[in-house]
Amino acid sequence: MTGIPLFHDESLGDWLTERVVTLQNAIATADDSFLADSHPDDLTRHFRDMGRLDPIAIERTGISVISSSTTTSTGRRRLTIRFAVPFTGPSRLFRMRPKSYKTSPPVAANIGDSILQFSVETDLDAPGNAETQLGAILDQIENPYLVAIREQVDEHNRHVDRIAEQELAAAREQIFQAREIVKALPFPLHRRADADVHAVPIIRRSIRAHVPPNQSAFQPDPALDEADYESVLEVLHSMRTMIERNPTTFAKLAIQEAGAIDKVEERYRDLFLVMLNTIFTGEVAGEVFNGLGKTDILVRSRDRNVFIGECKFWTGPSDFLKAVDQLLGYPAWRDTKAGLLLFIRNRDVRAAIAKAGNALTEHPNFIRSGRHRNDLRHDAILRSGTDPDQRINIALLPFAIPQR
Repeated sequence: MTGIPLFHDESLGDWLTERVVTLQNAIATADDSFLADSHPDDLTRHFRDMGRLDPIAIERTGISVISSSTTTSTGRRRLTIRFAVPFTGPSRLFRMRPKSYKTSPPVAANIGDSILQFSVETDLDAPGNAETQLGAILDQIENPYLVAIREQVDEHNRHVDRIAEQELAAAREQIFQAREIVKALPFPLHRRADADVHAVPIIRRSIRAHVPPNQSAFQPDPALDEADYESVLEVLHSMRTMIERNPTTFAKLAIQEAGAIDKVEERYRDLFLVMLNTIFTGEVAGEVFNGLGKTDILVRSRDRNVFIGECKFWTGPSDFLKAVDQLLGYPAWRDTKAGLLLFIRNRDVRAAIAKAGNALTEHPNFIRSGRHRNDLRHDAILRSGTDPDQRINIALLPFAIPQR
């Protein structure tokens, strides 16, 4: 059978080793302040998720027929059926060779991001053979290959968990030791010229939804204080500065597997959550900034949001407007505030920022621009997508993302 040999191109063991080295380098080159000032549990989860890997699994209940055709061979017409077999997990694993494998691997017609395709040929008078052949191929894939891969991936994930816990603890201890050494020196610390511009608060600040006083039975809509909103955006601005000043470190966050840009967005979202929850506290115990889905940052009051943050990579105006629509679709109060964190990997960053700003002002829900409109921040006020009487203040914050 012609096609793509599975479990053949690369060594799974070598690839897992590379991922471990990448994780260790990410910890070793991480910014001292980030490691020392973030909560240990958040750090462990962040780096653990960076290194862990989901095994692949075939979903037989979702098999479907893509196409069928007939051909004539030696006077007999035969039927060829192409099947689509869905799977979960990274598609690259189907090209990886586990520790135990056979010299004659199964063959696929195509390997997609979440679909395997197989072509099966059978006689017209034996249609049941097509299902039998496909079942035999999937049996061979699942055992021994997926069984062997799952064993290696599970062991890799346990190794990653140990690294994330032990090496982070060791790194933090060394950073604290270094700080004590510097503190003991009989000299003051040199203050950077732009320290006032990019300083992040050292004392955790309390942030809460403000409800204006009202003596009647009517309960006013809560809103995020303007000062709190600007403080949140200032922290995000400081994070942007840190990313730009440490391109080698943050390029590792942008490592993307095929079709998995949402994973990269999620890594950056987690990074911002760690920093925001390190600096701000809420009215009650726990994290005031919460994640919803994979790329969202929310501050809620009662059953609605007073702050919405969305992390998105710039891939063009069309996808950008979808991110804006998603922001506008959240349950919101009359004066909800939002931050759209736009990650740009284009060489011409300014051109991408200009296109995003123009797309924002051309949105059908656009009301007017806000105070800031430059390469660092673009403010706009738009009508909510769920209630035209409600408005959402959006601050577009572009980030130039380094690449390896």
